[in-house]
Amino acid sequence: MSKKYFLKFPGGQQGFSLVEVVLAMAVLGVLGVSLLSLLGNSFTFGINAGQKSQALGLTQEKMEQFSAMTYEQILDEAKHIDQNFSCPGGTVQSCKEKVPGFEQMERSFQIECVEVQAAGYSIPTFKITVETVYTGAGQGSAVLTSYLRGKR
Repeated sequence: MSKKYFLKFPGGQQGFSLVEVVLAMAVLGVLGVSLLSLLGNSFTFGINAGQKSQALGLTQEKMEQFSAMTYEQILDEAKHIDQNFSCPGGTVQSCKEKVPGFEQMERSFQIECVEVQAAGYSIPTFKITVETVYTGAGQGSAVLTSYLRGKR
């Protein structure tokens, strides 16, 4: 009875040599390490994007709080930080504060009172800058600046 082989190799070979097997394993190993490195980097980028998105949302939330305030409320907020704050020309910087529920986020804001010239009038306006800094798997910040007159 003759042996039947499922795979027929050219030239009458019956298998791979040890060198060919080792070379194939080396190539597969290099490809596997490259893929694992790529997956690790994409995971890190995903975490950083999530943190940046949260920081931007928290920054927008604080800016919206300022947008809803009246002129007097913004002025009171500035004077709460520095009693000598004056308008126009005054600038005040808040301390960094932890954001509740987000232990790796710190938020601060700056209020500057400037005069905007419009149609021959000088209008006192607040230049408000809000910054949220995040740390953890990645580091970065989200910053928004807006000019607000305050609600009347």
